[in-house]
Amino acid sequence: MRNLERIKNRQRGELVSATLGLLVFITVTMFIMLGWSETSFRMDKTRLLGQVNEINSGADTWKGFRSNYTGLTMAIICAAGQQSVSETTCGGVGGSGSSSNAFGGNFVLTPATNVSQKQLNITGLPAERINELADSLAPVSANQCASRTGCATVTISGTSITVTM
Repeated sequence: MRNLERIKNRQRGELVSATLGLLVFITVTMFIMLGWSETSFRMDKTRLLGQVNEINSGADTWKGFRSNYTGLTMAIICAAGQQSVSETTCGGVGGSGSSSNAFGGNFVLTPATNVSQKQLNITGLPAERINELADSLAPVSANQCASRTGCATVTISGTSITVTM
């Protein structure tokens, strides 16, 4: 009888331990999955900012001693022989910036209305975080704004941001 009680108590203890272990595993997995979404966004945001800086620099290199940015496009700064913009950002050598931003959208580079400036339209951005992304891009705009609020050189339209640099 005593041995039977010991066996039952041991089994109960093992069952409680297994149940607690499973609950801890489920809780940790939930935290990881919830945190992964935020971590993934932050990594993509950092990559996007790097790509914008790369495009900005590549456009300035292309301009060189030209008087303005007339004729500037992604295809021009991504052409073979232009080493200032990576294939990843261009969407391949000679690419047009199509489906190549960190969030899967496009880069469209053109001269701004004032041709001494350039304009970069970034499409396919997450709608729920568009304001945060615009705030992060505001300092690289021509006006070097602290945030998108009141910044004439950063505009939001749906899931796109246009930055005048």
